Amino acid sequence: MSFGQGAYHASITINKYIREVTKAIMRKRVLLAMLQSRGRISFGHTGKLIDWKVKHKRSPITPFDDGDSITFSKQVKHKTAQIPMRAYVVSQSMSKADKLMNSGKEAIVKKYIEMSKELLEDIRDQFCEQLVQVDGNAAGSTTRIHGLESVFSAANNANSLVGTNNDTYAGLSTTRGNYGGTWTGTWPDGYGDSQYDFWSPLVVNYNSTLASGSGGWSATDKTWGNTCIEALRFAIINTQRNSDDLDMFLLEKNLFRQALDRIDDNERLVVNRNQDPGMTKLGFKGINVDGVDIYWEVGLASGVGYGLCLDELELMSWQPQLFVSLSDFNLEKVSDQVAIDFYGNLRMKSPRTLCKLAALA
Repeated sequence: MSFGQGAYHASITINKYIREVTKAIMRKRVLLAMLQSRGRISFGHTGKLIDWKVKHKRSPITPFDDGDSITFSKQVKHKTAQIPMRAYVVSQSMSKADKLMNSGKEAIVKKYIEMSKELLEDIRDQFCEQLVQVDGNAAGSTTRIHGLESVFSAANNANSLVGTNNDTYAGLSTTRGNYGGTWTGTWPDGYGDSQYDFWSPLVVNYNSTLASGSGGWSATDKTWGNTCIEALRFAIINTQRNSDDLDMFLLEKNLFRQALDRIDDNERLVVNRNQDPGMTKLGFKGINVDGVDIYWEVGLASGVGYGLCLDELELMSWQPQLFVSLSDFNLEKVSDQVAIDFYGNLRMKSPRTLCKLAALA
């Protein structure tokens, strides 16, 4: 077996190994594990863009009396959302000297698998952080995945418990009212046209200074440790304006700890510590408040949490598996080169179904 052929044959074995190890990788991170358990990871996509139709308005309902004439008009009720494919890679090389010291087909394959195991661990930790931390439209991130932060930019509003949406995702603005429609009341309270907020996620400001007498948090010191239960319930109730309810909250670990401390002090709060049995089997321990599971996740930015409707998320891969191994021989460096890559993106079908918990300045 020549040096280059060794890399080729090892790559076939490594990709079989990666398929099995990737399953274990997913079980170590809450978001990936939940997406997998719901069947929200898909493979084999093609084309330059991910695009989908978004219904942003309804046909108007009109009163009708016997003998009246019906007016027919063309209704443009959909917009097109688009996000591109994004890619990541981790790589390493094996010199000819390393290969000669590990001669023999089985020894070489074992060496490649050990190298791939290290690379998989590297891409796992960093990839999961990208899913939650990255805004794929932000300066410096235009080659990165569209992580959760791609939809949640919002300005502080001193007269509200929620931020003022000002983001763009998949080519559509999250600004409320940008595409028309009206709203009666102070959003999200009140009512209005679906087109007013069809692309606007809920961004809850748990540090809002709005006075309690004006509908603000009841705590005098408005920090997460004091407002967390109110903020969580506010988020749960106000995302129920959608067709799908929240499945879970992912909190930064210090927010999770403070929420537990607050819950322990509140004997009246009904808390189920035996959450989703499937997640328990995977080793994740959380709590359930008002029917919504709450977990903590490694890699979340300090002081933030996310409320997720999993059926509205899809991790899409252009390849037959999430991570794929490539191997080649570099004559100039006299070395075999191994890379593991991802090609795809995270699609948030309807940002309106998601929410963020944050301290807005």
